[in-house]
Amino acid sequence: MDVFTLGEAMVCFSPTTGLLDAAAHLGCSVGGAELNTAIGLSRLGHHVQWTSRVSTDPLGSRLLAVLEAEGLTTNRIRRSPDLPTGLMLKDRPTTEARVLYYRRGSAASALTAEDVDEDAVSSARFVHLTGITPALGPGPAAAAERALAIAGAAAVPVSFDPNFRPQLWNERQAAALYRRLLPSVDHLLCNEAEARLITGHQDLDRAVSALADSGPRHVIVKRSADGVTALCDGEQVCVPAWHVSDLVDSVGAGDAFNAGWLHSRLTGLGVRTGLRLAAFAAAQVVRHAGDYEGFPSATLIADWLAEHDRQPDPAPPQR
Repeated sequence: MDVFTLGEAMVCFSPTTGLLDAAAHLGCSVGGAELNTAIGLSRLGHHVQWTSRVSTDPLGSRLLAVLEAEGLTTNRIRRSPDLPTGLMLKDRPTTEARVLYYRRGSAASALTAEDVDEDAVSSARFVHLTGITPALGPGPAAAAERALAIAGAAAVPVSFDPNFRPQLWNERQAAALYRRLLPSVDHLLCNEAEARLITGHQDLDRAVSALADSGPRHVIVKRSADGVTALCDGEQVCVPAWHVSDLVDSVGAGDAFNAGWLHSRLTGLGVRTGLRLAAFAAAQVVRHAGDYEGFPSATLIADWLAEHDRQPDPAPPQR
C-alpha cells in the first residue's frame, strides 16, 4: 500500500451548458477532496486505498464504478441501505464554480473509528487526511483521529490538508481541531487563509514559521496565482504558479497539488522539483471541467520530469 486515505465522496451534477437554474441537461461526475487526490495518485501508478461509506442507491453504485475504473482499492468501503450517497451541484457563473452540497445525513457521515483498518494504515507508505472528514460529525472525526494514531504508532508519515469549509463548521471549531492534529502531521498542505486561521498571524512568513514550530516538517502554502511558499526542514522554498491561459474550473486544484506532492515524496524527487510538479498537476486539472478529470497521466508527468531537474535534495537533518 502506497497511500491510505479516507473521507466522503459525492456524486456531482453540473450543467452541460449554461447555468444551473436554467439548465435542461446535467452532466454527472464524482468528487471529494480525498478521493480526488487518491485518483490522481492512482493514475500515477500508486496503490491507494480509499476508505468510506456509500449508499446502496444508484448513486453509490455509480461512485464505486468510477473508483474501480480508476484503480482504487475499494474493499474497505461499506454500503448502507438506510442512508443516501452525498450529492453536490456545481454551477459555473465564472471559472470560480459555485458548489451546493447536500451531504447532511449521508452514508459517509456515519463513518466511525471501526471503519479504519489498522493493517492498511500501518502498512502504508503515507496516510493522507483532510479537515473535511472530521467536520462531518463525531464518527468521521473519530475515524480520522484513529487513522492518525495508528500512523503515528507505525511511523507512517501523514499529510494533511485543512480544506476549511465554512458550510460544515465555524472558524473557531476548525482552528481548534487543526491545532490539535498538527503535532502528528509531517506534511501540512494549506492555503494562505488557513495558515492565518490556524496561527492567528496575518503576516504569512510568521504564520509559516509558527506552523512549522507546531510539528510539521514540511509546511506548504498554496497561494493560487502567487505560487507556493514552503518551509521544508527549516529551508524556505518558493516556486511560481504554473501559468494557465485556458482556465475552465478551479475546483480540485488543491487536491491535484496534493497528489503531485505525494507522488514526488513517494518517488524520491527533490523538494523544489516536487513543488513544481505539484503546481503543474494542479494546472492541468483546472483546464478541464470536473474535480479530477484533468489530472495528468503517468506518461505526461514522466515527459514533464524529463524536462526538469530530477536530482533529489540532500537528506534532511536529523531531529
